[in-house]
Amino acid sequence: MKHILLAGLTLALLSGCASSPKSNNDPLLYPNPIELDRSQAEMLKKYDGLAVNKAIAISADGHSGYSFAASSTDIPVRSAMYWCQQYAATPCRLHKINDKEFQGEYQAFSRGSNYALKDILVPPAINYHLEGFDWGIPAPTLATQATVQRYDEPTPLNLDGITTIKTAELAKLLLKKQAVMIDTREWEEKRIVTIPNALVIDWAGTEQTSIPGREEKLRKSFEEVLQLVVPDKSTPIVTFCYSAKCWFSINAALRLQAIGYSNVLWFRGGIDSWVAAGLPIVPAVPHATIWSPE
Repeated sequence: MKHILLAGLTLALLSGCASSPKSNNDPLLYPNPIELDRSQAEMLKKYDGLAVNKAIAISADGHSGYSFAASSTDIPVRSAMYWCQQYAATPCRLHKINDKEFQGEYQAFSRGSNYALKDILVPPAINYHLEGFDWGIPAPTLATQATVQRYDEPTPLNLDGITTIKTAELAKLLLKKQAVMIDTREWEEKRIVTIPNALVIDWAGTEQTSIPGREEKLRKSFEEVLQLVVPDKSTPIVTFCYSAKCWFSINAALRLQAIGYSNVLWFRGGIDSWVAAGLPIVPAVPHATIWSPE
């Protein structure tokens, strides 16, 4: 698995900015949509003939993947991205969900994130939501994560060998463009918001140690995705999820550590703490998946 799906929606802000988006000259991550080649156009004809929940993803080097399901669009999105990623040498993007064109959301995500971060204000260095609360939970390892029965249980205050950061610290990192953020929550089409420029990597934080061999496969897929986005393993990478009662970000941070990334940071408070500080947000959209549900 080698690729990152970036798709953006209309900007949603909890705090206002005084300047116009046009004044932000930062380069866009996705300035242009991918143009379909002949083979992709043929694949699209097959896709358009399906009368069920469906999704199709494409890459700039001519690869694609599509999937369909009876229940919802979430599984087809994940599967389409996964199968596109298996063969492409460049990042895949979601091209359509059902009959809805989706590539334009990439540009909207880039513009919205740039604008949101341009005039961000660092909040006071206090605890927001539950980010500083100590439940007395011991620090886990990949081998012990399976003892957590639910993802929304209280988390430890710190992790071994991983730096825990709070809301004000993350805001400073983003202002200086000194870290890559990974939103570790599973993506759904009707989902909540995320932190601007965060990479939503589906299944990055799922717990699978109870299934023989699954953890190794997930870790390998995660590493292949990251090689495209963050090839330098000394780059600061921040993981986060819903709140201090969420283990997705812990599992992802532990995987990053196991893969060999040396500067892993954990934003324990997650999106709830970010929102509680009145900081800007954008709609959450999928960037990649490290596992296929099929």
